[in-house]
Amino acid sequence: MSVEQNSRIRRAARIYCADLTYVHQGLQSEIMPHAIGCVAAFAKQRLGDSIDLSIYKRPQKFIAALCSEVPDIVAFSDYAWNHRIASAFARAIKTKHPHVITIFGGPNYPLDKDQQIEFLRSHPHIDFFVAKEGEAAFAALVERLVEQGMDRDKSYDLPSVHYMDRHTGEDHLNPVGPRIQDLSQISSPYLLGWMDEYFEDGFMPIIQTNRGCPFTCTFCVEGTAYYQKIYRSSAEKVTAEIEYIAERMQPVVNKGGRADLFIADSNFGMYRQDIETCRAIRAVQERYRWPQYISVATGKNQKERVLDAARMVQGAIRLSGSVQSLDAEVLANIKRANVDPNQLVALAMEGSDIGANTYSEVILGLPGDSLEKYKATVSRLIEMGFNKVEVYTLMLLPGSELNSRETREKYRFVTKYRVIPRCFGYFDYQDLDICVGEIEEVVVASDTMSSEDYVACRELALLITLFYNDGMFEPVIRLLKSLTIPVVECIEVIHRQLTDPEMTGFIGDFSAETRSELWDSREELKTFLGKRENMDRYINGELGSNLIFKYKSLAMLTGMPMLVRVLSTAVKQVIAGRTGVLNTEQLRFIDELTAYCGAQGQNIFNDFHRSYCVQIHYDFDDIIHNASFSSLGREIGGGAAQNVEYYLDDIQQDTVRRIINTYGNHLTGLTRGLSRTNIKRLLRQRRIVPAHAVRPLSEVRQ
Repeated sequence: MSVEQNSRIRRAARIYCADLTYVHQGLQSEIMPHAIGCVAAFAKQRLGDSIDLSIYKRPQKFIAALCSEVPDIVAFSDYAWNHRIASAFARAIKTKHPHVITIFGGPNYPLDKDQQIEFLRSHPHIDFFVAKEGEAAFAALVERLVEQGMDRDKSYDLPSVHYMDRHTGEDHLNPVGPRIQDLSQISSPYLLGWMDEYFEDGFMPIIQTNRGCPFTCTFCVEGTAYYQKIYRSSAEKVTAEIEYIAERMQPVVNKGGRADLFIADSNFGMYRQDIETCRAIRAVQERYRWPQYISVATGKNQKERVLDAARMVQGAIRLSGSVQSLDAEVLANIKRANVDPNQLVALAMEGSDIGANTYSEVILGLPGDSLEKYKATVSRLIEMGFNKVEVYTLMLLPGSELNSRETREKYRFVTKYRVIPRCFGYFDYQDLDICVGEIEEVVVASDTMSSEDYVACRELALLITLFYNDGMFEPVIRLLKSLTIPVVECIEVIHRQLTDPEMTGFIGDFSAETRSELWDSREELKTFLGKRENMDRYINGELGSNLIFKYKSLAMLTGMPMLVRVLSTAVKQVIAGRTGVLNTEQLRFIDELTAYCGAQGQNIFNDFHRSYCVQIHYDFDDIIHNASFSSLGREIGGGAAQNVEYYLDDIQQDTVRRIINTYGNHLTGLTRGLSRTNIKRLLRQRRIVPAHAVRPLSEVRQ
């Protein structure tokens, strides 16, 4: 045993727990390090004064700590969005201090034994990987390390602990241990005060009231049998955490900072205990004006209870109907038979009645998916009335069944590699250069979908985001529905017949970036990311954006006249295809209706103090309320011109300021902000005003 090792057993073991995030485009993972905090808290309550723990999120603070004092153990969380930065720091630490023990844990770990062995062999900087749930296994491993003087070469055959013998190369893949059945056994990192520094540091608070998921979706890590049972925390612990967080979020909210909450439950609102949680949230909402927005995956069944939960928190919850696909064959392929799509549909239809934002998620490229099946799914979701239809490219996650070699071969997946948005940056640790970015593997073709169909689906997803999501053009949508014209038919007209030069260039740029972000080789992309001059292109926004939200942001900032113009042309075409040639009055009706809608989104983020006036000849508010669109100007001929003012009220302006303060007012920041905002609540309000400073409709339309 070395002198350095021997000295360690005479004092409390120093442990750094790192849940690292990238910071070059604002906080990439803006969630407080609660999960690793729970792992640390459980170890502390078991081992007491024999260990000394610190938790880090920002790389700069982690580097400062490493330079100040070398720890005995560094424990890293391992997710898809921070695996490579954690690995880069682990390699650097091993280079400088070979005797420091590195422990990884998290969902970013393969299911198959062969893949696990390959993972451990390709990551020699990882001494131990804790598979599945981490608290008990990590505490047991640290206890054994303390007992054995931090000697890496001793035996550590403990439940859930995986490692390779450094001398013999023998793998030790110990069976996973039992899960913790009462989450109240885990001390709260909030109530211990361990999260306090993160409130003022701009992070979003997160709670977890239960763990597990009863559904078996093959694309998800929680779809495996290990997570089938649901284990909960007590109502007393959850309420205490909510109260503690609310008291510390109030000054943040009062200063114009963030006002949101993340709930990590997989099916929130589906269980009786969730109603109790919502009562606790409602109580702090009334006292502290927090949370104003709750990010959570709501339950896939038990629709009535989910709606009750949303009502209780004043519509702060986004109601999710995450169908992924509505095609029976695709759903069977991903083992999603125990999800009732009818309940998800009803959720969307009733969610709008309580003012909640409803959205549905669709995953593009699932086994058996095709261009036609994709269009059929998104069309049905739109006709059902979801406020948003969000489309994601299928990502093959380590730890999910879909990532197995058997599944890849069965469906002949063609995969590419791309950088995860905002997950990149460079850091200096002593004299070592850490330049790294996270890489995801996505499916771009299969035995039922070509790569060109993949690009076409992505283009349609962008158009749905621009013209359907968030409700900005909702009156136009209602017009189409009143004439029994599927909304997707209108969107397909825009997609197939791009005659507007500005729109043609806009979609062309998006398609080009969609193709260029994909790499054939993970290794080549790693090499590219390892050069600072390339990394600067990601940091300045030239590369690596979430393209759907990037182009949504561009349209919201400068492209509203283009959207209004293109939509007006498409609506005229699809209606004329059903009813014949439109007369002058009907054409004006459509022009004014689309401009009337588009003005709601005009300069929300870059000119939110200013109001706009437009001139119209129809009482659209009355028409919308009475749903008399089907007359289309025949019976509701235009009257005298009215001046309509569009403005943001004080609450809306406060929300916009909060978004800008949290994410910045540049394109990259707004792209992030839009992805976490109920834009429908930010659309400009309108009122009839006397004639003054009226902007012609042409300024909104052209």
